[in-house]
Amino acid sequence: MASVATTSVTAGDAEISSAARDIAATDRIAGRIEEIVRASGYRAYTKDGVPNCRRIAMEALEAFFATGSAEVAEDVVRQSHDVALGLAHEMEMIRSSGTFRSLVDLVRQGLSSRIPGIDPDLARAFSERAVGSAVERRLTSLDDSVPFDLLDDEDVVVCYVPGLADGISLDEGVTRYRGFGSDCVSIDPDERLARFLALANVSSDEYVDAVRELRGVDLREANPDWAAFHVECDPSRERLVDGGQLLEAIDGAMYGFNPLVAFKAPARFLIERDWSLPLTVTGGVIGLHNFTNGSGDPQRFEGTFTVASAPEGFMVGEGRRCDFEEAYGFLPSTFDARVEDGHNSMMPCP
Repeated sequence: MASVATTSVTAGDAEISSAARDIAATDRIAGRIEEIVRASGYRAYTKDGVPNCRRIAMEALEAFFATGSAEVAEDVVRQSHDVALGLAHEMEMIRSSGTFRSLVDLVRQGLSSRIPGIDPDLARAFSERAVGSAVERRLTSLDDSVPFDLLDDEDVVVCYVPGLADGISLDEGVTRYRGFGSDCVSIDPDERLARFLALANVSSDEYVDAVRELRGVDLREANPDWAAFHVECDPSRERLVDGGQLLEAIDGAMYGFNPLVAFKAPARFLIERDWSLPLTVTGGVIGLHNFTNGSGDPQRFEGTFTVASAPEGFMVGEGRRCDFEEAYGFLPSTFDARVEDGHNSMMPCP
């Protein structure tokens, strides 16, 4: 141990504390502290022992989709996790170890040599404080964890809802119907249906033909609004569902639905990705679903769609009133998907 000057027994608390810190910082003791800290593997943000990481992931994603800000999402995670409590628990375990107690004894011995006549209990108290503070400082300085580490391996069901990023609320986006019906024949040919057909990659002509063939109704003769309704499909994209499946699903959504695509994706990936790039999703559920009343008839698809949207065009699709589990009893595996960044040359969905 490096030699230190002797201090009078009349030294005050400040002098004793300074002396204890100096002794704890000597190479011999600092090296032992380094060993303790590295052996502990302390991380402020670790999923170990945190039972609510899934809830935290959903709340962080909800905040991100609402604001488009990863910083806001990070604040949600910080506020949901008590770092101070975790650090206190780690320090409690370290303080109870024989290695820690032996370091306290070394500092106490150094204080006794430096301050002859110091009360043994006082020397021990200041020694424990000095060693504890040094360990805690080193724990936090070596910790490279970040709040989003709590979101690792947390897949959340999310929904892309056309129009949401433009300020169209879920209620405003629910399909409308003519008369007392609520099926594929009575549905209004408006911007809501247009968003759905574009999402499924079914043109208005294909829809009209399917209704004529499968329901025996010529929509353009029955309703003049259909004559002015035009939606083109994109031949470079896959069709997510066929015409017959589409009509049956619309018939099954008795109280209207929001056009959407729902899929399971890693929460951290969605928050940290580059949103200037399109998002490509293979597999998922094309939604005919109403989050207000649970109406709908969502359909599983295995194809690929690519969407270019701000985060505000998405929402968390689980853990909320009238979600897919509550309405249909869907298992999480229903939403299994491969989700990855696209590139800007791709033609995105609307």
